[in-house]
Amino acid sequence: MVAGYRLKPKPAILGALLAVGTFQSSALVVGFIIIAWALYVAIEKRSFPTLGFILWASLLTPFRPIESIVLGAMVLSLVVIVVDVRRNWSINDFVTGLLVGSSLQVVAALTTWGSVRPGLWSLNASIVGQIGLMFWLILPELPKPARITPWLYSVVLIGVSVARFPLFVAGLFTLFRPGIHRIGMLLVIVGVFLAAAFTQGNLNRLDPGRIQADNQIRVDLFQDAIKVAQDPELKNVTIGTGIGQFINETGLTRPHNVFVLLFYELGYLVIVPAGLFAWAIYTRRVPLPTALSLIVLWQLVEEPGGQLEGMFISAVVFACAWRRPSPWPWKQGGRRSVPVSAR
Repeated sequence: MVAGYRLKPKPAILGALLAVGTFQSSALVVGFIIIAWALYVAIEKRSFPTLGFILWASLLTPFRPIESIVLGAMVLSLVVIVVDVRRNWSINDFVTGLLVGSSLQVVAALTTWGSVRPGLWSLNASIVGQIGLMFWLILPELPKPARITPWLYSVVLIGVSVARFPLFVAGLFTLFRPGIHRIGMLLVIVGVFLAAAFTQGNLNRLDPGRIQADNQIRVDLFQDAIKVAQDPELKNVTIGTGIGQFINETGLTRPHNVFVLLFYELGYLVIVPAGLFAWAIYTRRVPLPTALSLIVLWQLVEEPGGQLEGMFISAVVFACAWRRPSPWPWKQGGRRSVPVSAR
């Protein structure tokens, strides 16, 4: 650390909280801490409209299940916190907290190298891989000297998890943002992935027949969810059945598709987050390669929309990649948007 440099505590604490929030054992606790923090911010700044919005938008209807109310409050509180912390932002301090919080995950990955797709501290191996992908997606937003450790985290977590979709999306992101160094870094991830798959006895996960069979399972889950969502007897079709209620309402396994899942749980209100995401892309607040990579990931996994741990992963990517709006190149002589951290 540079002499005289003072760590900004809020970004560092938020980064550590979100990292620990990806652990299955602590996601709910971190969610309640986030709610308390957001309420403190609203009261401290006398922002009673913000306080009222959190409570109203979380409830939406008196018939919401308590789980949906709590999850809704956590998501909205997280938005309030990220907006507040970004006012005095330091991506280096945020990532420092993130690395500290995720260190247990990396240590566990290295000590269980030969295990069969270890879930480590998280719900499953897929989320472990998605945490590694999270570090990969935020690398371009960091100054070059600060990229080494997050990249090593992505190497270990994607590799040891042997999670195919995070690796696939990491490859797409590299295609969207090509570069010699990035390609070389990706090849290291692929090498560790293959080594871990071999030592775990999981090389069959790369067999075309196995991949086709697994994809068919996802297609079946997707089709079942579509049929259920189109059921004329679906309750509260306008506002959905509530976040986290898909399994309780249908008895089915969640579809590995965030968009279908959110349509069922939010109903037509899914237009709100979808519209905000489209607006962020159009105004270049979120870089297009990052946005496209997330869209592809959300087509393949359900955790970012169905699990609090997955929502925390998405929050990290948005917090790091969010930029000041600037015109598209053809509107201002080729000028590109620049990360806040680089200004």
